[in-house]
Amino acid sequence: MIPMTLRIAEDASDEKLLSDIDKFGWHMVAIEEDATGPEYIFTVGLFYTFEHPEIVIMGLPRDIMCQFLEDIVSLIRTGKKYSNLFRDTDLASFPITFRNVNPEKYKEYLGYATWFYKPLSAPFPVLQFVWPDKSGLFPWETDYDSRFLTRQHLLYKTDS
Repeated sequence: MIPMTLRIAEDASDEKLLSDIDKFGWHMVAIEEDATGPEYIFTVGLFYTFEHPEIVIMGLPRDIMCQFLEDIVSLIRTGKKYSNLFRDTDLASFPITFRNVNPEKYKEYLGYATWFYKPLSAPFPVLQFVWPDKSGLFPWETDYDSRFLTRQHLLYKTDS
């Protein structure tokens, strides 16, 4: 567990987040689709509890994103570690990979996690779960179908 002073709940949502992290080790935050981007879900508490980067998934149906996060957390509990450019072919019927999220994107996309980790003196790590186009290509690969970028904003550092 990462040593840090936990935040004080200011409302019922904060109480739920802190309670879930205390009880389960993590919490899931869903952000609905709007004019600026697709629906996405991210974790809060993985770094605090398991010393594992938080995970953000974007643009898939909500129930599928939730299931992916639950499966990933189950594996993290058993000691599995995901990292930048880790490619997985076991989680889904298609390959997925993870990329380090640029800390400059945290405020815009991961506000609640930023609130939780405010007591830390350094940025907490976050990985973006990146899924391929229908041809199995990832956004940084030649011939990737860029139409999928409207469903999956790329939050990763371009130099990593």
